[in-house]
Amino acid sequence: MDTYTPISQSSAIIVAFASSKGGVGKSTSCAALAGALCRRGAPVHIIDLDQTRTLHRWYSRFHPNMPNFHVEAVEEANFMGHIRNIYQTHKGFILVDVAGSFAKAMIKQAQLHI
Repeated sequence: MDTYTPISQSSAIIVAFASSKGGVGKSTSCAALAGALCRRGAPVHIIDLDQTRTLHRWYSRFHPNMPNFHVEAVEEANFMGHIRNIYQTHKGFILVDVAGSFAKAMIKQAQLHI
């Protein structure tokens, strides 16, 4: 098994799973990447913005025994302040499962503020 070698110790890497269309596999792709990164030892923090909270409900129900892995649901109104906070303190990967209706606005804001 390969191990995780941090690309940068000073900041996190953000990956957003966004599409204006629902049901295209955003949550599934996010979960698959999170699992692959965790398997290699990378710290992963998922922010679930999707209206259905699929990933957060799964995490809350099954409590996976995966070190350095966390999933949280965040309201869209609190997203920018929240991701700034995590970005400054997290050294691994931040994966964002974006609500379809929020995709364009979130991506533009993230590019401007982080």
